[in-house]
Amino acid sequence: MRTDRLRLWSRRWQVAHAELRGPALFFATPAYWEAEFSALAEVDAASGRRAPVREWVAKLERAHLDALASCAAAQAARGSAFRVLHAGCGVSDLGEVIADSFQHAVVDNIDASASAIEAAKRDRLSARCRWRQVDALHVESAFGSEPCFDAVVDKGLVDSLLHGGAFVAAAYVQAAARLLRPGGVFFSASDETNTESRLQFLGAAMHDQDGLAESLAASSHGHYAVYTAVK
Repeated sequence: MRTDRLRLWSRRWQVAHAELRGPALFFATPAYWEAEFSALAEVDAASGRRAPVREWVAKLERAHLDALASCAAAQAARGSAFRVLHAGCGVSDLGEVIADSFQHAVVDNIDASASAIEAAKRDRLSARCRWRQVDALHVESAFGSEPCFDAVVDKGLVDSLLHGGAFVAAAYVQAAARLLRPGGVFFSASDETNTESRLQFLGAAMHDQDGLAESLAASSHGHYAVYTAVK
């Protein structure tokens, strides 16, 4: 049933976006993002400056992270770390914002681009953030298949993966769902402000994922939206 829902959603999405976005499959490939971040690193090196924070979609502040607060508080009450996976981190400072916002947060920032991870390791300073080169489509090969995170966060990653097709993006969503502990939060920020369309996709991808689809919610913030679900 989940496969049928994804196939139907994929056809609708492709028709709706083909004329607007054209063939942009490269946005879904690690090679594209490595070339992007490698070129940015060359510019930064030539200017002699540290790699600046570069945000896709939007720069999220503490106020935008309320969906994570109750889970973080529950972990703090137990005296446990609030483990967060920030997938497709690039050189964003979102991981550091999360670490600074929640006292017990420990954030694993991952990206398929070696250049992005190298820049982040060199120029980001939070002691409770770690950076690691991992393709978001293969997170379970890096972290195992057992639930180990209290939140999985992305900002623009699902948008990029959808250029490779609904099943590509769904593979990430489903792996993220499996890595969440009970009570864990799935959090995705997107420039897809047609919330009905994105909720349909996420609901199809999360079908049979321990109640995640039933808890899906969206909030609009001008030119971007935040999508959340609780396991």
